[in-house]
Amino acid sequence: MRSQSASFTALRDRFKRARSDGDLPAGTDPATLAQLVATITDGIATQAANGSTNAELRRIAEMAMRGLPI
Repeated sequence: MRSQSASFTALRDRFKRARSDGDLPAGTDPATLAQLVATITDGIATQAANGSTNAELRRIAEMAMRGLPI
C-alpha cells in the first residue's frame, strides 16, 4: 500500500463527508476524486514552473473545475 500525504487524506475525508451530506453524487469515489484533484493541481504547478502565465493557469483551472462533480 502506498503512503498517502496528509493533504490527500484530508481531501479524501472531506469528499466522503460531502458525499454523505448529499453535496456529491452518491456514486462518487472520494479517493479517486481526491487523486484527480491532486493530479490537476500537480499539473498546474508544473505548468506554472514552466512559465505559464496567471491567465493561462486560471483557464486551465476553470476548465478542470467544469469536469468535476462538484
